[in-house]
Amino acid sequence: MIRLVILSVLISFAFGASLNNNSSSFFEGRIVGGVSVTIEDFPYQVSFQYYGSHMCGGSILSSYYVLTAAHCTDNIVNKLLGLLTSGYTVRVGSTYHNNGGTVFRISRIHQNTNYNSRTMNYDVSLLELEKSLTPVMLASPNTVKPIPLPSSGYQVPVGALITVTGWGYLWENGPIPSQLQGVELPSIDDARCQDAYYPAEVSDKMMCAGYLGVGGKDACQGDSGGPAVYNGVQVGVVSWGYGCADARYPGVFADLTDPHIYNWIMSII
Repeated sequence: MIRLVILSVLISFAFGASLNNNSSSFFEGRIVGGVSVTIEDFPYQVSFQYYGSHMCGGSILSSYYVLTAAHCTDNIVNKLLGLLTSGYTVRVGSTYHNNGGTVFRISRIHQNTNYNSRTMNYDVSLLELEKSLTPVMLASPNTVKPIPLPSSGYQVPVGALITVTGWGYLWENGPIPSQLQGVELPSIDDARCQDAYYPAEVSDKMMCAGYLGVGGKDACQGDSGGPAVYNGVQVGVVSWGYGCADARYPGVFADLTDPHIYNWIMSII
C-alpha cells in the first residue's frame, strides 16, 4: 500500500471520516529499521500535533515557520484563510512527541498552491506559529534550532546517505514510538526510482532514497512531513511510498533542491 503520512486513526478522529481502504494503496510515512536518537542531535525536528496527539513530523526553518508536507495539511486548510480549525500545534525541543519541550500554537497554514494529492507534486506546507521561537532558541540552543535549506543548484550525490528522523510507525501498521527515531538511507538515481514505481510518476519535484533490493529501512506512517537531511542541510520532506521498508520501493521525498519549491518557501519565510 502507499504510505499515508498521517496516522490513520488520528485522521478518522480529527476529520470525522475514515480512510478509503478499498484500494490496495494509500499514503503513509514513518521510521523503520532505525535507532532511537535524541533531540540534541536533531534540534530542528518537531512534532505536528492535533490536540496533543502526534500527526506528522516537521522541521524548524525560522523563528516563525515550520516546514511539513502538504498531504499533512490538505484536509485541514481553508484555501483562502489558511487555518480551518483550532487544535493544531507543534511540539519543539523534545526527544518525545508526547511530553517535554515547548508547545506552540499554529496561527496559519501556508500550503503550496501547486500541491496535487493525486500526483503528490509540491508536497510541502509551511506552519506559521502564533509566537516566535526565538526565546526558546536562546534558552535551549541545543534542542531548538533551525535547519538550513540547500543553496541554489545544490545536488545530492547518488548513493549519499540521507538522514531521516521522526516518530512514525516502527514497522508497517506497527506501534508508534514515544522516542524520536533516526535512519540513514542512500540516495537513489531518479531513473531507478521511476523504474521501481512505474507506472506511477516520480517527478522532478521529488527525490528518492532507500535500499532497493534489500529493504528493511525506511520512513513510515507518522514520519510524513519530517526532514531528510544531507551534509547539514534539509534536502527533502518525507512524502510517500508503497508500503514501508519494502525492498522493491524506496522512500519518496519532496525535493527541496527544486528551484520552484525552494523559491516558494523563501517567498513566505
